[in-house]
Amino acid sequence: MADIVLRPTFRSDNVKQQRDLRLQSILQRRDQPTQVASLAFNQIVFPEGHPYHNPADGDSASTAALDSARVRNFYDHAFVPERAKFVVVGDVTEPEMRALLAKRFGAWKHAGEPTAIPKVAVAPVANDGVKIYLVDKPGAAQSVIQLGSPGAERLGPDFAAITVMNTILGNSFSSRLNTNLRETKGYTYGISSRFVWSPLPGPFVIASSVRTNVTDSSLVEIFKELRSIRDAPVDAKELDRAKAYVALAVPGRFETNASIAAQLVDLGTYGLPLASVNDMVSRVNAVTAADVQRVARQYLPADKATLVVVGDLTKVRAGIEALKLGTITVLDVSSIAR
Repeated sequence: MADIVLRPTFRSDNVKQQRDLRLQSILQRRDQPTQVASLAFNQIVFPEGHPYHNPADGDSASTAALDSARVRNFYDHAFVPERAKFVVVGDVTEPEMRALLAKRFGAWKHAGEPTAIPKVAVAPVANDGVKIYLVDKPGAAQSVIQLGSPGAERLGPDFAAITVMNTILGNSFSSRLNTNLRETKGYTYGISSRFVWSPLPGPFVIASSVRTNVTDSSLVEIFKELRSIRDAPVDAKELDRAKAYVALAVPGRFETNASIAAQLVDLGTYGLPLASVNDMVSRVNAVTAADVQRVARQYLPADKATLVVVGDLTKVRAGIEALKLGTITVLDVSSIAR
C-alpha cells in the first residue's frame, strides 16, 4: 500500500489505457436509460457550479484531455499526508500499528501544496411546482422514473425521523411504494426511495423501471404514496415495524472487519464518534408518528418535485400529459450523457 501511495508511476501507456476504458464507459451511458435518468436528474436538481451537478468521474471532454502529466499534477496536490486517515481493524494493537505506519508512511511528504477545497455557493434547485423532464428512448420496453428534490443534512436534527419515515415510504422491501407498485399492481420488479447522505446534502430520490404501458399509472401511485404519508399519521404497527427494521440492522454493520472499517470511515466522514451509533438507535426508537408526518411534510416533494422519465415518448408522453402534473420539457440524450 505504501509503495502504491508514495511511489506511483503514472506511465503514459497505463494512463492512456485507463483513460480510453473510462471514455468508452462514459459514452456507453447514452444507451443506458437508468444512467441517463440519473445524470439528467442531478443536472437539473444541482445547477452548474454545484459539485453534484456533473458525474464524479467526469464527461467525455474532460476524460479525453487526461494524460500522464495532468494525472501526476492532480496526485501531487490531492494525495497529501495532511488529509490522510488510516482505519485499521484486525488482530493488531495500536502500538504495533503505529510502528508499522511510521515505518512505511513516516517519510511521506506532500509533493505540492494541497489543493484548496472550494466552498459551495450554489444551492440546489427547489421547485415551485412539479417539473417534468422527458427523454426519448424509442422502442424501450420500460420507462425509467426518477422523482425527487434536494434532500437533507446528514448532521441535521431530523436524521433519525427521516430514516424511519423513508423506511416506511420506500427503503425496505415491505415499504409502501414497493408493496403498492410491485406486489399489488405488478408495475415493476422493484421501486425504492432514498436520501443520499453526503458531505453536502444530496438529493431525495424515488427510482424505478416500470412497464411502458403503465408509466402514467405508476406516476399516479407514486404521487399517491407521497401525499398519503404526508397527509395522514402512520399507525402504531407500521411505525414499530419500521423502527425495528432500522435498529436491528445496526449490529449487522459490525459483523466483519471490513464492515467495521466501513462504518468507521462513514462516521469519520461526518466527524461523528463511535458512540453516535448507539445514540442513533436511541433516537430511532424515540421517533413518533407525529415526527414521521412532520418530516414527510418538510422533506418530501409531493407538489414541488423534479420528475425525469426516460422511455419511448411515442407511447408514454400522452399519458403523462393527461395527468397534468406540471410543466413538461423534452431533453435530448446527447445533452445529458456527454
